[in-house]
Amino acid sequence: MGHRERVLDFVSRFAGRDDDEIAQALHITRRQTVNQICRALVQSGQLERRPNGQGKIGNYPASGEAEPITDAHSARATKLPSILPTDWFWEGNVVEKLAAHFIRDGWTIVRCADTASREPGPDIHAERSGATLLVEVKGYPSAQYRDPRRAGEKKRTSPSLQAQQWFSHALLKGMRLQNEYPNATVALAFPDFPRYRTLTEEIRGGLDRVRLTVLFVSDAGTVSIVAAPAP
Repeated sequence: MGHRERVLDFVSRFAGRDDDEIAQALHITRRQTVNQICRALVQSGQLERRPNGQGKIGNYPASGEAEPITDAHSARATKLPSILPTDWFWEGNVVEKLAAHFIRDGWTIVRCADTASREPGPDIHAERSGATLLVEVKGYPSAQYRDPRRAGEKKRTSPSLQAQQWFSHALLKGMRLQNEYPNATVALAFPDFPRYRTLTEEIRGGLDRVRLTVLFVSDAGTVSIVAAPAP
């Protein structure tokens, strides 16, 4: 039985366990291996990932009928981890760290977008005491292409320049969310890189005027508020 089948069997018996618990219980050395397997199982419709009672992202058997494991299915799932990035600053990993932080802070996570499938809408929708928080999350660009067909090939565009483009896209998405949900608090979230902090400081006054909050997420999952409009 391979890692994928072992993880699926474990989750079917112990629903809600997070990636770290699964890795420890199954003696899988790299926690990221479990993360990639669980994401692949979500894409195949066999697992669901959502906040658990401990404030982390737990893994649950899919509510619908599980897709049977076949040789072709196993081959497809084996390829998926090579597509899903392992960097902590990848958008999907930042979303998970941020959602866990919000849960610890008393928020209820209504929805987290599936970054790997480019699901539309706000990346995080959270609610607390009648307040709504919508968050647009961006990762930080890798210096190399993520497409396995171009593995190891360095990008022509520098990460710093691409980060500025992603920052601009986040601003536009944040303002669109404000227009669509005028009663919600809208925030932009980025992995904690100097480039993103510099860009934030360059438009600090503008962020206050358009009432956009900016959050930074560290590798360890610590969240800091760098720009927030006055009440």
